[in-house]
Amino acid sequence: MSIARLVVPASFLLLTGLLLFPSAGRDDSHIIYWSAYTLSHFGEMLNYNGDRVEQSSSLLMVLLLAIVHGFSRIDLVVLGRGFSVLCAIATLAAAYRLGERIRPGAGFATSLLCSSAVYFVYWAFGGLESSLASLTVVVMILTWASYLTVPGRQALGLATLASGCVALVRPEMPIVLLCMYLGAVALLLTRRWTATEDAASEDRRMLVGLGVLAGMSAGLCLLVFGFRLIYFDSLFPQPVIAKSAEFSWQRVSNGFHYLISGSHPENIPAVGSYLLAGWFITIPVVIGALGALRAGWQEVTGARVNPYALLSVAFLAAYFAFIVLTEGDWMEGGRMISHALPVAVAFVAYLLVTSIGSSGVRSVVLTLLFVSQAFVVVDFAASRSVGMPLWTGIEQVEHYALEYGAEDYTYFDRTNRDHLRNIPTLYQMDRIIAQLLEGDREQVHIMAHQMGVMPYYLAQKYFKRVRFFDVNGLTDRVVTEAPVFASANRSIVGTRGVIVQFIQHRKEVEADPSFVVPDVFVYQYYDNYRLPAAVFEQMGFVVVYDQTGEISTGSRHFPGWEMWANQLIAVRRDLMPELSVLPPARLDMLDAGIVQPGSAW
Repeated sequence: MSIARLVVPASFLLLTGLLLFPSAGRDDSHIIYWSAYTLSHFGEMLNYNGDRVEQSSSLLMVLLLAIVHGFSRIDLVVLGRGFSVLCAIATLAAAYRLGERIRPGAGFATSLLCSSAVYFVYWAFGGLESSLASLTVVVMILTWASYLTVPGRQALGLATLASGCVALVRPEMPIVLLCMYLGAVALLLTRRWTATEDAASEDRRMLVGLGVLAGMSAGLCLLVFGFRLIYFDSLFPQPVIAKSAEFSWQRVSNGFHYLISGSHPENIPAVGSYLLAGWFITIPVVIGALGALRAGWQEVTGARVNPYALLSVAFLAAYFAFIVLTEGDWMEGGRMISHALPVAVAFVAYLLVTSIGSSGVRSVVLTLLFVSQAFVVVDFAASRSVGMPLWTGIEQVEHYALEYGAEDYTYFDRTNRDHLRNIPTLYQMDRIIAQLLEGDREQVHIMAHQMGVMPYYLAQKYFKRVRFFDVNGLTDRVVTEAPVFASANRSIVGTRGVIVQFIQHRKEVEADPSFVVPDVFVYQYYDNYRLPAAVFEQMGFVVVYDQTGEISTGSRHFPGWEMWANQLIAVRRDLMPELSVLPPARLDMLDAGIVQPGSAW
């Protein structure tokens, strides 16, 4: 493996991400960081309320961040962001190796195309577990295939370690592992009509090896489920429970839409803002699909089985089927797809190597694909990113939102617009909570939509003195377990319709012993659609702070996804006399100079 062939993809990934969206993605990352914070500081994995509820969707990332943070005390937001990028770079090296094993000569193309694939690049800088999931999946395929090729204790030990990491990295992975195993077995069994006697003997040996790997993986997954049940009193993380809706053909249709476009039809539009960008995404997808089909056919009809290709095809079939059935994810940029993207890209490289004999022509095609993907990354930064480009991010950090305590937050919180809009709200919430806790009150109960940045920082300062009620049901069990909310719909964002039920069934809600009427309500609304103040009056609350305005990237050419600051704070009416200092009734973040105007290049 040539170092230069690794440096080029890694350098492109780093330079592109750092320049265009150094702080990408959504603030769900802070849900993970909080679990790591409590594990490293208190020795337990707790939710914002201090309860044993698994609010994170990645046990593996929580464990790794907690270990490093415990020794280094590096800020968890900084640590999580850096860790995500390092995992992406390591994934490029692993993808290179996988591409070479699937087809000699395909390694560099695999790594290069992966480094320029918009979903992979964007979420490498998103601070979530996406790049860690990609890395563990590729390493698992490599170690499983190595064991199937040359069985032995060391190979089995590495495969066991990789399988354990995959089982911990995402809650769906145990199911995906099972389906991958069944798919690989099915492909091997179809060979008995075409395989020679020698090949049939090799296939039987590989089936035995797959059985060993499957048994080992099943044992590991049972241990993970057992741990979750004993420690959290639940087989699955809370976000899985809140998002688990009943099967419907509409969900399958949404899942296909997500798989094709990288976005959910009810939320963020597709990646490309122009027809050309859409075509530049479609072309490698089609090539990859044809490559996977050709490789799968080769495994069925070929003289010998390539376990690297066999397992890769089986994994892609299993994971993409999972995405379709669960309708993907609400976030921009194909986050769920990015987990499997390095494996999928390997088949783009496979088809190039197997279909184009001339190395010169192959290099030209690879270059064209790389340039087209780079164009999509730039287009995404200009039209869909929620971060800021580097040059305006530096300006934001140096000159804006300082009067709201912005210097207490990391660069990543101050230059990601999804995070930035919470800084003024946090400032006001801190002042409100401090006043409410001045007396004999033991806790302040907060009902909120926003369960990322805001509770992450408030829970650190007021741990167990604030208690959150998550209306989406992602970080606590009130909505998913209280009978009064049993009819709340479940979707890709969690539970829906909770506020309406709270209004319509106020007496039943208040009579439920598992529910405490909140003292403060923090409501985040989208597309300028907000609940009128009269609705909160009906709920017994007074709106004391209404935050509005567009949050610009500061760049004319890279305005990104349209992001609004729309959040409001409502306080229970009977608590108003306790607030001697009130926040401004209305605040436009752009007009107030908290964010920069979009006038820079």
